[in-house]
Amino acid sequence: MLAALPAIAVAIVLVVAGGAVFALGLFVLGCICMHELYAMYDRTHPVRLAGFVSLAGLLAAALYGGPPQVLLAAVCALPVLFAFTLMQRRPSVAGLAVTLLGIYWIGLAFAHAVMLRELDHGAGIVVDVLVGTFLGDTGAYVGGRMFGRRPLAPAISPGKTVEGLVTGMICAVLGVWSGSPAATRNGFLPPTRGYSVSASPWWRRWATCSSHSSSAMLRPRTPADSSAPTAARSTASTPCSSRPSSATTSGRRTCEEGRIWH
Repeated sequence: MLAALPAIAVAIVLVVAGGAVFALGLFVLGCICMHELYAMYDRTHPVRLAGFVSLAGLLAAALYGGPPQVLLAAVCALPVLFAFTLMQRRPSVAGLAVTLLGIYWIGLAFAHAVMLRELDHGAGIVVDVLVGTFLGDTGAYVGGRMFGRRPLAPAISPGKTVEGLVTGMICAVLGVWSGSPAATRNGFLPPTRGYSVSASPWWRRWATCSSHSSSAMLRPRTPADSSAPTAARSTASTPCSSRPSSATTSGRRTCEEGRIWH
């Protein structure tokens, strides 16, 4: 636990700083991850330099662009990888495949982390993901030690078990799911453009919206409806996410207030 404190401190500094500092920290971490992956499959002769260059391109596209630019960088990684592969002494298809696995597995994940951090409430989301990762690793270790019976991948990691994997996944999901409302209540995830945080549970929002939609569809059509102005009919058919919020007399949230996506 004490050995993890420096890593936690560095992660907090990077998340709080954001921007280029956060992207540069992810580049260093991504290079370490790629190096470990390529070392596991060293016999295939992966093209490490191509992986590092593609990782830098994906992070830059995420920092200074957006999803379209990240997709473009991911596509451009293919000819870059082919060029670097042909320059090797012993080019191989297996090495090319392992290198591409590292680019898309690690590079795209870190690029999405940069885009999440660039949101107005991105710091809270990144922290929530880090908490889920920590709880997932801890749960996998504890679950494997307590209930581990069936090995997961003996040739790669003999200590990993199926029971530990399942326990870690459950802990990670519960950690992220429970951490989001707490961060919202504490003001760490403030509502921003494009999003609004609702305090009602998702099943209540879904039931409320479904009841509104069903009642509108089942209501018999009257002559007044057919003679209503076009503007009124278009307003009635507008999705609840684009109409202003309103409250019912009973105090329950309406469909407009229950939506998360705006």
